Amino acid sequence: MPTDPAGAVRQATFSSDARPGVLEKWALALPPGVEAEGLPVVIVLHGWGDDHRFCFDELGLHHYQARLVAEGCQPFALVSLDGDHSYWHRRADGVDWARLVSEGLVQELAKLGLDISRLGLIGWSMGGYGALRLAAEELHGKVRAVASMSTAIYPDWEHCPQGDAFDSPADFEANGLVNRLDRLDGLPIHLSCGVNDFYIDMSKRMAEELSPAPQTMWRRGDHSANFWRRSAPVQLRFLADHL
Repeated sequence: MPTDPAGAVRQATFSSDARPGVLEKWALALPPGVEAEGLPVVIVLHGWGDDHRFCFDELGLHHYQARLVAEGCQPFALVSLDGDHSYWHRRADGVDWARLVSEGLVQELAKLGLDISRLGLIGWSMGGYGALRLAAEELHGKVRAVASMSTAIYPDWEHCPQGDAFDSPADFEANGLVNRLDRLDGLPIHLSCGVNDFYIDMSKRMAEELSPAPQTMWRRGDHSANFWRRSAPVQLRFLADHL
């Protein structure tokens, strides 16, 4: 874990008609000594089984944030939202997890004076898929750059974990990432994946299909927090450079 002195992680909640009756938990981290007003934002989407605290408690993203800003990078806010096991899109139960981010969370950021015209997205596994899908759909044209680690991407319905990522073949067709890579044309993207990760082949295939070619980092590692922790500073720097 990084040990650079970091700003406090502020907890908050909001309500959204994308998931009625629920107080959504989210967190905000600012660089030490920097105010929220006018800051660009990196939205963090967590992976399967994680929560909005994981990126701070387990990956230490706010410590990397502080280090990058101290080194002269563009200051930026980090925000993270609980996404349960959603795969960050509308599910059969009617909950629209994508709109929860693109409308509910983004509206909260605007209320704080953060610059929502300068958005970056970062995520790992389920969250890496969600970041790219949101950039292709609900946040299309509103995102400056995306960084995805160990992207949970599947070639077809038959290769998906049944009942987890998608609810049906129709859901896969409507929300699968392979069906909408052309929607990401022109967007700066950074992809990282461990060479021992089960998503490595699909990650490399995705990199070949994106235009322009994304920055990539294929290095030793598997599908684990240790790999994401090692990838995070490179990807956050990439996002800061595009904000």
